[in-house]
Amino acid sequence: MSGLALKERPQPPVRKGDLAMTYHADPWQEFLASLPSWRPILRLRTAILHRRLASCGVHLVIAQGSILRYPERISIGSTVFINRRTTITARAPINIGSDVLIGPNVVIDSGDHQISDPTECINSQGYRRAPITIGSDVWIGAGAIVLRGVNIGHGAVVAAGAVVTRDVESYTIVGGNPARRMGCRTLTTPSPRLPSPCDVRASRPAP
Repeated sequence: MSGLALKERPQPPVRKGDLAMTYHADPWQEFLASLPSWRPILRLRTAILHRRLASCGVHLVIAQGSILRYPERISIGSTVFINRRTTITARAPINIGSDVLIGPNVVIDSGDHQISDPTECINSQGYRRAPITIGSDVWIGAGAIVLRGVNIGHGAVVAAGAVVTRDVESYTIVGGNPARRMGCRTLTTPSPRLPSPCDVRASRPAP
């Protein structure tokens, strides 16, 4: 391809103070994330995040390779396990309840790119942000993606690889892209847990 010169596209100006154009580097977290999940390292990783999270309960475990960006906007309950290579990015607040299991390679992000102006480069249009709430006793399977503005109800299950773009009712099971209801966790024995909309449906007499 001799004789052809590639013309470099001029870069748009960076908007001062816009989170869209700043990479939130966290050297301590990235260093600790690169270390294996030996018990002393798990304790150190958790201790550092305890001091930086908006709030955090007891018995938090964060496995190797996981990163929590903007931790000052993340609230986590007790007995939460975050598996390997999970990324939680809190461009808007993210609230995670207690007894939550988050599988490996999960992405939870409360912001995405603005794309409304086709005459302007996407990387200069900033972000759309909305909080995410994940209830207690929730299991998010491997490789799932939870996007901005989503509320996941108490006791829900998100299947591996699901892309969650809408709210998930309590005790429902969702999967797919975009995530849709696949089933319910119904009561088989008496339990003190919160009532499930699935239980209400199951208790209705057949027409």
